[in-house]
Amino acid sequence: MKTNNQILLRLLGALLVAALLGVGCDDGDPCGGYEADYEALVAGAQACSVAADCQVLQVDCQMMDRCSEYVNLSLTAADLDRLTDAWKEMECGGAGGHSCCDGADLPSAVVCLDGQCAMDPDSE
Repeated sequence: MKTNNQILLRLLGALLVAALLGVGCDDGDPCGGYEADYEALVAGAQACSVAADCQVLQVDCQMMDRCSEYVNLSLTAADLDRLTDAWKEMECGGAGGHSCCDGADLPSAVVCLDGQCAMDPDSE
């Protein structure tokens, strides 16, 4: 089982990697850089020991084409929104953008499955 300190260290590691890479920097592809930074933040915030460590965040789905993220309590929707907003300011995604989930029900069932926050498979 992972402790809260281990979860925090994992998140800090992901943030450090994102900082070293430079938010939105991807050798000429700033849009891909923002997407990679977003994925790194989510990946760094999925570790858990029990379901109480986890949450479901409703997110702006334009960049990553998904409505929610299953993460631990170390990450907030505002953290992800900052990257999504910067991505939009760069006019990434084209005129149509991605499909969005306005009005979609936010999944409420989240579990800690094999040490990772995830949707409860029994709620599908």
